[in-house]
Amino acid sequence: MNAQSDSQSKQKSISKAKTEGNALSAEEKLQIAEVLYNKQQYAEAVEMYIEAAKLGYATAQVALGWCYNDGLGVEQNYAEAVNWFRKAAEQGNADAQFALGCCYYLGNGVGQDYAEAISLYRKAAEQGHADAQFIIASIYQEGEVVPQDYAQAAYWYRKAAEQGHANAQCSLGLSYENGQGVEQNYAEAVSWYRKAAEQGHADAQFALGCCYHYGYGVEQDYAEAIRWARKAAEQGHADAQYTLGTTYQQGEAVPQDYAEAVKWYRQAAEQGDAAAQFTLGVCYESGQGVEQNYAEALSWYRKAAEQGDVDAQVGIGVYYMEGMGVPQDYAEAVSWFRKAAERGDADAQNNLGWCYLKSLGLPQDYDEAVNLFRLAIEQGNVEAQFNLGLCYENGTGVVKDCAQALAWYRKAAEQGHAEAQEAIKRLEGGA
Repeated sequence: MNAQSDSQSKQKSISKAKTEGNALSAEEKLQIAEVLYNKQQYAEAVEMYIEAAKLGYATAQVALGWCYNDGLGVEQNYAEAVNWFRKAAEQGNADAQFALGCCYYLGNGVGQDYAEAISLYRKAAEQGHADAQFIIASIYQEGEVVPQDYAQAAYWYRKAAEQGHANAQCSLGLSYENGQGVEQNYAEAVSWYRKAAEQGHADAQFALGCCYHYGYGVEQDYAEAIRWARKAAEQGHADAQYTLGTTYQQGEAVPQDYAEAVKWYRQAAEQGDAAAQFTLGVCYESGQGVEQNYAEALSWYRKAAEQGDVDAQVGIGVYYMEGMGVPQDYAEAVSWFRKAAERGDADAQNNLGWCYLKSLGLPQDYDEAVNLFRLAIEQGNVEAQFNLGLCYENGTGVVKDCAQALAWYRKAAEQGHAEAQEAIKRLEGGA
């Protein structure tokens, strides 16, 4: 039977249903309902689902439950959805058990009950329901409503993955990559990532690209890494878009192309990726791939900073300190430096220390300046080493000690700090 004759046959069945009513079997009513549903004639479909469901046909009961759940053809009613899911679940229908489990998990139409949800998911999973298997695995992986159990997670991921469930394949690949619930095995991770990636799973495509990039489980191959990253990026995967941006900016395995880098950074940034927002800001600041524009750079820094990106917070502080794209405002600079410094950023600690040293935007406090320089130095900050040398040379916040000043200048100079090299010449010449 060709598609046209099959469609005509189904249309005749619909007409027959309207005239013969109860003469049709539950299965026939369900078939007609599905035709109507696929034509988006939801109200008429619901009528047929109800007739089949009242005859005890579990598949129709599940379909009717979803219509009530989603408000298709009827007013949305979670309680009524639960009613029909339960009728089918009591007949052992795995789809219904899964659906009812979702209702209990979310508290839709019934009191939220994680234990009951997991019990229903398990019943469906044990019948081979791949979505239920994946959900149970995820619950064990996250360990929020049950004790975390990576072995159980891997067990159920495998069950679903072996049925071709792309999310489960990707998750099982991650289990093998991280050695969670299974012995770490990069080759096995690559195998599962590939299965999901070939189904178009963006996370798996990105993960597979990373494996090729670093040579995990496969021979290192930058071209293949870029190919998979691009597939994911073209589906809107923000991490893949950011990675492609970095690849083009650095010219790694592709010709360096700042404009192409900006294109991919922008796509990730517009999805709210903080790292991409900051990096796009850097591109506007430096004029790489776009016309230099401090105001635009600051705009992107601010978006990243508001998500807690410390590099962006420091960047905004510098803009206000220097009056780049905004009126100079030391108090505002201090505010941003402090946000980043409180999260342990060494540049911010050094910059905030300088503000205390020079009374920029806050009262002068030599002791606090020295304290902040030392915190930054613990992380190897070169500028802070030089600034602490200045404090020892001038006796600000510490007892004046030229030997200590020289020692800190030398540490900074060894890392190429030009002012420190000049300071050494000054002190040694004076000696």
